[in-house]
Amino acid sequence: MKKLKLLCAMLLSFTLVACGGGNEQINAKGQNSIDGYMNYEILYSRITNKIEPAILDGYYTYYKAKSTSNTLVDLAMKVENTSDKELALKDLKGVFNIADQDYAAINVIEKDGATVSTSGTIASKEAKVIHMYTEVDLKTDFTQDIKFTLTANEKDYELTYKINDLQKAKDYQKAGYVLKDDKAEIKLDKITFADKLNPSKPASYYRYYKATSGKTFVALKITVKNIGKADLSSSKLIGAKVYADSKEYAGGLIIEDSNQANLTQSTTIKPGKTHTAYLVAEIPTSDKDKGIAVEMSVYYAGQEVYIKK
Repeated sequence: MKKLKLLCAMLLSFTLVACGGGNEQINAKGQNSIDGYMNYEILYSRITNKIEPAILDGYYTYYKAKSTSNTLVDLAMKVENTSDKELALKDLKGVFNIADQDYAAINVIEKDGATVSTSGTIASKEAKVIHMYTEVDLKTDFTQDIKFTLTANEKDYELTYKINDLQKAKDYQKAGYVLKDDKAEIKLDKITFADKLNPSKPASYYRYYKATSGKTFVALKITVKNIGKADLSSSKLIGAKVYADSKEYAGGLIIEDSNQANLTQSTTIKPGKTHTAYLVAEIPTSDKDKGIAVEMSVYYAGQEVYIKK
């Protein structure tokens, strides 16, 4: 009888150990791997009004809350397809548990610096940034833990975090820093405030840019050098956003023509040539007069850096 009781106890103990433990936990501070399927890294999480591309030039697609009383919880991750087949965005599922309520995630893929989409694929051995977001009430208590469940390759993975613990990392640089790939070199100068921007060598009649009444330009002077062998269009080339007084402002590129006589929003840069340009955004003049802290993010060819005023 004693032997039978001992055997039952051992079997019960084994059952509890084998079935316990729950889903595999996601590492928030490093690479996660699903063998033969994908590697992924959590980049950041945030409360935001929009999911949009880094380059806001011309027409572009973005995603926002359907109700003005709601906001978005966004979790961004870099996903590398390690399989020998395409990985479809729809193959990844996400669920947020926020304030004891479950919310299905909507997936958005960054196809390039100027495009985001709710459909797409990641080719074998390729890596892409994916956003998983959901819409919640603005009055939600975001100081509480958020639990996120990722379903990939028919298995669940869990991440429990606080928004403030997964802030976006910012790579701060100073004047003189160069962003570069095989097409162009983008050299950063300094941020200034300006009500009007003029070309370097204006003629009697020339094109310039003037800030809207009641607003001021935050302008980062840069140079753009074509180091490739083909003509380079400045359209959808560089992205910028300005952050001032806890607010975000979309930025754009204003560039000199080949004669340095006019400013334009788009031009063609010949191989070996360098053009002076400005990354600009408008902020209320009253904010500038308050002496608030201002910084700008600059995006080029998958690289993003920040520079302070």
